Amino acid sequence: MKITEDVSKITGLPYSYLNRIMERIQDCICYNVQTDLKNCINICSVDINIGQLIIQIMDNEIKYKFIPSTGFEQDLIDTIQKGECPLISKLENNLSEKVLSTYQDLM
Repeated sequence: MKITEDVSKITGLPYSYLNRIMERIQDCICYNVQTDLKNCINICSVDINIGQLIIQIMDNEIKYKFIPSTGFEQDLIDTIQKGECPLISKLENNLSEKVLSTYQDLM
């Protein structure tokens, strides 16, 4: 699974555009790590919107930790426990709204 490709298909935004955004996100994360290291901080925490990415640098070893946001964690729990997928629900709702709108326009 490649998230950028999936988002491109769902949103209609070009893959190349989304890929450039992801590259800039990586650049920003690296900049934050560099800034923290210059300030003698060896643990960098970055909010990546779906949670916190924590990067720890110790003795040239890099450790990573991800802590999901409350909303993302709840979506994951619902997906696992209830079999509910937010993407499918949103797509179904969007489709039904378009069908209703088209039907109303015809009337």
